[in-house]
Amino acid sequence: MNYRALLSCIFAISSISASAAGSVDIGSPSPPGGSIEVSPGSWSINGSGYDIWGGSDSFHFYNFERSSDVTVTAFIESWTTSHDWAKGGLMIRESLAANSIHAMVVSTGASGVSHQWRASTAGSSREYTTYPGTKKVWLRMVKEGSKITSYMKLDYERDFSKFYELNIPFTRSSFFVGIAVTSHVQGSLARLIVRNFEIQDQIWVPVPQQSLDIGKPNPAGSAIETVPGNWTVTGAGTDIWGSQDSFHFVQFNRTKDVTITAFVKSWVTSDDWAKGGIMIRDTLDANSAHAMAVSTGQSRVAMQYRSSTGASSGNVDKSIGTKRVWLRLVKEGSKITSYYKNEFDLVYQKLGTYDIVFTRAWFYVGIAVCSHIQGTLSTLEVSNFEISDNVFTLPARDIGDTGREIFAQKLNADVWSIKGAGWDIGGTADSFAFNNYKQSGENLTATVYLNKLNQRNLNSKGGIMLRASHSPDSPHVSLLVAKNGITMFYRKNKGGGTGSKNVGVWSENMDLKLEKLGNTVGCLYKHRSFEDWFYLDSVSIDVGSDFYVGHAVTSAEYGQEATMVVGNIYVNEKVLV
Repeated sequence: MNYRALLSCIFAISSISASAAGSVDIGSPSPPGGSIEVSPGSWSINGSGYDIWGGSDSFHFYNFERSSDVTVTAFIESWTTSHDWAKGGLMIRESLAANSIHAMVVSTGASGVSHQWRASTAGSSREYTTYPGTKKVWLRMVKEGSKITSYMKLDYERDFSKFYELNIPFTRSSFFVGIAVTSHVQGSLARLIVRNFEIQDQIWVPVPQQSLDIGKPNPAGSAIETVPGNWTVTGAGTDIWGSQDSFHFVQFNRTKDVTITAFVKSWVTSDDWAKGGIMIRDTLDANSAHAMAVSTGQSRVAMQYRSSTGASSGNVDKSIGTKRVWLRLVKEGSKITSYYKNEFDLVYQKLGTYDIVFTRAWFYVGIAVCSHIQGTLSTLEVSNFEISDNVFTLPARDIGDTGREIFAQKLNADVWSIKGAGWDIGGTADSFAFNNYKQSGENLTATVYLNKLNQRNLNSKGGIMLRASHSPDSPHVSLLVAKNGITMFYRKNKGGGTGSKNVGVWSENMDLKLEKLGNTVGCLYKHRSFEDWFYLDSVSIDVGSDFYVGHAVTSAEYGQEATMVVGNIYVNEKVLV
């Protein structure tokens, strides 16, 4: 698809009339500034002044008056400055008074790209600054009513990325838009040269996605969304590995934590290490930091990553015997976690977690395809491709150092197999596997059916737990199967000792119940063949307004597993999912 043609269809470019322009000094900068159009759309602008900051400004402003929503764009071609906080770029301003309301996105002398604004007349100024180390940059501002949105992109990038958004309460029917320059040093001029300066009297709408080659794969790749969420992507390239990549990428811009999901429906490859799947990437450079979850040509699922720009790549993979697989990537700050599940599995399994160095306020997510052979295309078909702003987490996690990661698998819609290691549940801190769900409220009833516990040793334990936090020394109440029957374990205070009460009856095929009434938690049990519940004991404990309920199992042997087969947990007669 020709996205540049599509952009021209989104809004018509209105010409800038030189007669409508004003070139003025604001706030008595010295020496005075000036502007000259060196070629159509290219301008050289000089400006001095102490700053555009605080409650009043001092700078040169090449401007046009407007009375309706606008989009203004320019490329910073050259920027000659003598101060780190010299500023040159785009501005939307209510008036030509020195203390006027305004918003601007500028390239600075050495402090990065900055979005700065004053939201009230003579009020203080504020800023959002990022991406140091570049002066040559594309800038764009869009005014839509009171909403001002800034965008930027580097010269080699095809897509503008959203930089910042805020509301500015303009009080006049007209306003001024243009190019602002301040040297930040009275008595000294800074010189800004811009090209492709344009003002559109319409609101620019970002193109939602683009498909592009990274690292010069040959032949070129392609992508098409056949129906919403279903993509067919072809790609060549030597590899996504080492310190440089070569592949095809369907990319979407994001600025906050995300969860990406896709099902690999079909994967036509000619090399064992062809790779197709989902990716989170810092930049569109070939040596960019990234993490991805992919299906390979040899029916393996892999998480591969480059932790920082230009670094070598890392890998964790697993044979699953099929190319058809569900993939999921989750970004939470700098941490990227990958998950997978086979086509008919009910629960995702974690593949790996790694820290990735992101260098900007935005990043890219999408679908990556590499044939692993230059001159040959591989074709990936995915369905259910989705980008969510919610951070996905598995209910299964380890509490404390267990020596072996929990493995929680749903055997069917009602039955779990949970393998857990750990030192024990007891003393002043616990070490166990916890398949848990966050809950809240004063009153709660939680039940679970325990089919059996395959013990590693006589001290292995498994059952149901209500816990204040994921800290190893957290207060909790647990009803567990142990060596001598059903046992109630509890820790009343953080870091305190563990109490217990035992009843020497059944060790399998039973129902377990925790009843929370305010700060009192009671423990009840019954054999599956009985109708009546038996009361074991209760304890007064404060687990806070938010707490966790889940399956708990410990092998009581570090690094070794005990396996518990249990049903779903029901809270107030509703299954937890």
